Amino acid sequence: MHYFVTYVLSVTVSFVVGRCFLELFCLISGVIVVTMASSRRHMDLETAARAVALLQEGESQRSVAIRIGVSRRAIRNVWERYQETGSVARRPGTGRTRATTSHEDRYIRLTARRERTVTARTLQTRLRRSTGTRVSDQTIRNRLHEDGQRFRVRAVRLKLTRAHRAASLRFAREHLIWTMENWSTVLFTDECKVKFYSDDKRIRVWRKPGERFTEPCIHGTDRFGGPSVMVWGGISLMGRTELVILEEGSVTAASYVERVIQPHVIPFSQRVGPGFVFMQDNARPHMARVTQRALSEANISVLPWPAKSPDLNPIEHLWDQLKRSLKENYSQLNSQQELINALKLCWKRIPEQNVTHLIESVPDRLRECIQSRGGPTRY
Repeated sequence: MHYFVTYVLSVTVSFVVGRCFLELFCLISGVIVVTMASSRRHMDLETAARAVALLQEGESQRSVAIRIGVSRRAIRNVWERYQETGSVARRPGTGRTRATTSHEDRYIRLTARRERTVTARTLQTRLRRSTGTRVSDQTIRNRLHEDGQRFRVRAVRLKLTRAHRAASLRFAREHLIWTMENWSTVLFTDECKVKFYSDDKRIRVWRKPGERFTEPCIHGTDRFGGPSVMVWGGISLMGRTELVILEEGSVTAASYVERVIQPHVIPFSQRVGPGFVFMQDNARPHMARVTQRALSEANISVLPWPAKSPDLNPIEHLWDQLKRSLKENYSQLNSQQELINALKLCWKRIPEQNVTHLIESVPDRLRECIQSRGGPTRY
């Protein structure tokens, strides 16, 4: 009997102690959860509206804070704000006083619109002289950014006369009705001069102070430009021509016929068939009698092309891709022959889908030309 009583007492004590520890653990866990939840002091509008609705139903601020997961102080602030203003939206902060007036902001915006090349430092000086207001050049930039203006490098485009604009606009309107079936038989051609060492001085690198002239932070160039070459090429939905290397110096009509028309354009037209159309710009060798006679004898239809309209010719973007491919794949070329070999290889590596995408963009180019009234477009 004595052993039985002892056993019962030990089991009872173990049960009571275990339960006490369990309750203590749950209490500590609850405190931790509440503490973690109470670290949030701000609520969005939807959560604040929900808290107010719970308080109106009669729940305490403590229970609402635990349920939503914010501090009791946040619940108290929302309730007081709702009782004072009838809204749960936070009051706008006063913030720092604006350094410029609305009239000064308008002066900054209009000056930048009238003089597109004016710098923020110049605008800062002008504002101080005219109004006496002293602000930093960053404040000037901030006012212009608020208006959507950014200081960017000027786009480079050919200067167009009224006649050039009218010719481009007329061409775009006449050929906007062409379908891709019509454009599929057009061979777009052009010449391009490629220099291995570019003169782009806007290449940016990440560097620390004192690293300006270290090897990774400089752009090597050649005093005389390095090797260069003049090339000719043509693209179509039916394929592309070979990349033709033209002789150094100016291209004459005779050399153009001998090296381009006869060995490349005429055979390409025979592969395409009766619907073939040849596109070339208005360079002198292209418009010479010798060239026109050679095209006429071969029964090749020539697409009349407006002068100074490279943005309508899709092959112009292919030259950009060719030059980028050359830069990415070759770090150094020491001779003209090495440059020629590299260009021919890069020309063949250009994916056919890139050519197709460029030619399919011709209708969009025409629409943008019409929209700009024959002026420059984003192409």
